[in-house]
This record gives sequence, C-alpha cells and structure tokens, in this order.
Amino acid sequence: MGLRICSCTKQILEIFLNQRNFVVLTGIVSLLSLAFAYTAQYAFGINPCILCYYERYVYWALVILAAITLIVQVKSLSLSTENRQECVLFIILGVILLGGFLLGIYHLGVEWHWWEGTTACKGISQKASSLEEMRQLINNQAPSRCDQPNWMIFGISATIWNALWYLGFLFFWIVSCFGCCTTPKN
Repeated sequence: MGLRICSCTKQILEIFLNQRNFVVLTGIVSLLSLAFAYTAQYAFGINPCILCYYERYVYWALVILAAITLIVQVKSLSLSTENRQECVLFIILGVILLGGFLLGIYHLGVEWHWWEGTTACKGISQKASSLEEMRQLINNQAPSRCDQPNWMIFGISATIWNALWYLGFLFFWIVSCFGCCTTPKN
C-alpha cells in the first residue's frame, strides 16, 4: 500500500513539475494568493504596508506570465511545433520567483528589525496641521508600517508565509528545471 502512495505522489509531481504545467500552476496559486490578500484587505479591513503592495505586483507578474504561457502552449499545440518560447517563459518565471523571494526576505528583515525599510514603510509620513488635513490623511488610508506584523495567519506573520511561499515555489522550480528546455527522444 505504501508503494502505491509513493507511485501516486510521483505521478502527481510529474504532472505539475514539468515546465508546461508549472508556470500555469504558479499563476493559479498566485491568483488565489491575490484573492486571499484582497479579501483580507477589503472584507476584513487589514491594511497592507507598501512592501505588501510591491509583493502583490510580483504575484500579478506571475499571473500575467502564466496567461502568456498558456496562450503560447495552446498556439504551439495547434501548430504542432516545438516551442522554445516556453523555455524562455519558464526561465523568466524563475527570475520572478527569485525576485519575489528576495523582496519577501527584505520585508521579513524590516518586520523583524534586521534593517530599516524605506521611508514609505513608516506609514503616514505627513503631519497634519489641522483637523481637516488629519481627516484627509486618514481617509486616504496610507499603508501600514512595514516593521509591524499587521496580519497573522495561524499565529504566523503573513510576511513569513509569503517568504515561505516563494521559497517553496523556487524549490519546485529548481526541481522542475531538470526537465526544462529538453526535448524527449523518441
């Protein structure tokens, strides 16, 4: 029975850890991550910091890359030709994942006070000289401070979850690289 589970797990990994499927899988998971973040922000009032917004840009880049990859895959299937564009898109995925991981580590370092964040990480940077200006600042809802965890998921900061997400996907990207840009021999 244990052998069957290993065989099943191996088949699942072979399906998702090839370059054709991995980019699209990453895009789908990124889209779900964005939905989770936007739900937390708009449904539960959790105000993200500026680095959280930057990390969302990375997630959007992954979603867009997945859409482009899907279009290229459909096009290459209809033409029945080998397509090196998929390999290039797969390499771009790795670069984006690495950038997202580095941004996540930077955010984690700011949150844990290993280093100081940007000036935008300090939340509201302007001082109000009147009650009306203070209302405008509050209504514009400046981003939260980056050096304070404002969202905990199962007792762990969302910043840690983000860095772990990228680390996991980078690991699986490296594993799936072994089959990248190679053509099967018949």
